[in-house]
Amino acid sequence: MVTWERTKEIKERTNEDNSSGSSKPRGGAFPNLPDTSVPGELLPESPAQSNMRTHFLPKLLSGRTYFIIVLGALFTLVLVGFKRIDLDFSTIALNTRRDIIQDNCSDCSSVHVTSAPNVMSERQRDQNAPDTCKGCRKLISKVLKDYSLNWTRNETNHQELRSLLINNCNGFQKAFVTQSNSPLGTTIAYDGEKRVRTVNEDLFNKIPKNAHFSNKILDTCAVVGNGGILVNSSCGEAIDSAQFVIRCNLPPINKDYGKHVGKKTNIVTANPTIIQKKYAGLRGYRRGFADDVSVYGESLLFLPAFSFAFCTGLSMSVLYSLEDFRSSVKPVFLNPEYLKSLDKFWRSQKLNPRVRISTGFMMVSLALEICNNVDVYGFWPFEYHPHNFQPCTNHYYDNQKAGTFHAMPAEFAYLIKLHNEGVLKLHLGECQPQKKCVCDQTNKM
Repeated sequence: MVTWERTKEIKERTNEDNSSGSSKPRGGAFPNLPDTSVPGELLPESPAQSNMRTHFLPKLLSGRTYFIIVLGALFTLVLVGFKRIDLDFSTIALNTRRDIIQDNCSDCSSVHVTSAPNVMSERQRDQNAPDTCKGCRKLISKVLKDYSLNWTRNETNHQELRSLLINNCNGFQKAFVTQSNSPLGTTIAYDGEKRVRTVNEDLFNKIPKNAHFSNKILDTCAVVGNGGILVNSSCGEAIDSAQFVIRCNLPPINKDYGKHVGKKTNIVTANPTIIQKKYAGLRGYRRGFADDVSVYGESLLFLPAFSFAFCTGLSMSVLYSLEDFRSSVKPVFLNPEYLKSLDKFWRSQKLNPRVRISTGFMMVSLALEICNNVDVYGFWPFEYHPHNFQPCTNHYYDNQKAGTFHAMPAEFAYLIKLHNEGVLKLHLGECQPQKKCVCDQTNKM
């Protein structure tokens, strides 16, 4: 039994410990309880301590165990649930991609619709499918609403536009850099950035003396884009029947492509980024490039050497490589002054080309100056065919997506406008067999 005197002694010792700053833990396992122990003496257990030992600790232990079990079960359920959610999202994503085309999209060339291969292949096999993409039928029908099937050339409209192009752009004399339009000592202002290049003796000797175009107007010209609409079009014969054929961005015309895109070439353009990506900037092995361009015969190779700084070096590498391998293809440099005048002119005609007009539209502009009859093939900026609404690749040779540098749908809408006005003829879909005739056509200018 603890007496009053003994309790007083314990309190005095406790006060001495507190005043001495002892770091001894207080209260044993429960620091909130006062330490009333005296060395060598066991004190009786209080009712609160007894209750904690016999009731609270077992409950605490069982509660922690229960919490761990529940946590493990929840974790398992979450893993299983995510697998089911992933499957559900895959189904939702598939349906969402099919519905992604909107009727009022502002740039439909950037709309991509993908489906699982087995689903799309089944629909491709079904030629009577009502609409492989929700909304695209209405969209394409809207685009083609004013497209004239019964086309007639309008001489007045054609001559009016040609006069405007000659007066404002003059592709006859300024389409590419020559010694005549860029004399020794003058400067060339880049059209894509603020930069100038002085025409020194070295550059002056690399450019032709005069323009390859005479002032004589050609009869028929074909401008061939690379759109997937040319697949199985059988337009090769019609394209090759033109007096002058212009192609864009080094497209393949060998193998089985000739039947649908033709082989004849008088002008072919090359984007320097293609030289960089496909041929490693011609820093190493160059024979492959020379062999690839040999299919274009004695054509002119248009290079935008003075649009951006990186284009200059790549264009020079192309020129040196073709000279080294004695290629029949003749590289020439597009005149930035001509490109700037084209941009300014078409903007004045209410065409918004975004950053700059595409190479294809540049070549259409040139053809409208130098040719009486201009036929345009392979221009189609949408991912579905205009007639059967089946998927259509971006190019006739691959499905690499176009960037947003150009306003392809806006340019296409303007081509339809020119088609309807009888200025040029825009071909969509399959071509009819050509009538055999004896014509006096030349492949050179």
